[in-house]
Amino acid sequence: MQSGKRKKRSEVGTTTPSFNGDMFLGEILSGITGKNMRCAQRTAEERVSLIPDTANLSDPFAIRVQDENRQSLGYLSHSTAKWLSPLLKAGKVRAEARIPPRSGFAQSLKPSSIPLLISLFRASPMENFWEIEGIESRKDVLHQLVCRAYQIAQDYREPTCAAYLSEGLRSLSKQNLHPQTQFLLALLAEMGRKKGG
Repeated sequence: MQSGKRKKRSEVGTTTPSFNGDMFLGEILSGITGKNMRCAQRTAEERVSLIPDTANLSDPFAIRVQDENRQSLGYLSHSTAKWLSPLLKAGKVRAEARIPPRSGFAQSLKPSSIPLLISLFRASPMENFWEIEGIESRKDVLHQLVCRAYQIAQDYREPTCAAYLSEGLRSLSKQNLHPQTQFLLALLAEMGRKKGG
């Protein structure tokens, strides 16, 4: 059956996030919540900053979205912030974000939402981002599973296979996972969304 045929490693695109020494980890689509009037006036391709809001007592994972003048536009979607905030605070990753056009990446979002396209990079060339030392807990085992699934998804020739895999793993995102595992699930979801059409 051809639909599950996988690519050879050499055929995987160079812009595809990988487990090798590249600084680039991946790109995900998220959104701004609690947005204000400044946010509604933003233009496509404008770059913004993501700042963990350590003073926010009601939400320890809150990440504030700011423009280049350091004016607050709102907060990053909680579903993204809950795993991204620990990685930013621990200095494991750095983030670059921009407001994409409503076509392309943002076309699947609600008309009322303000999308964000976030590129994530390892904070240090020496940071072994994906690896969890030892397999000692349920979270460790699930991380190993998701890592393997992500590697497999990169190799599929048939685009819809990545979407099938992402759909099958979706329920894992509701469980207690390592931040790196949540990140990989987010990458898989984005990969499935783009390839599955």
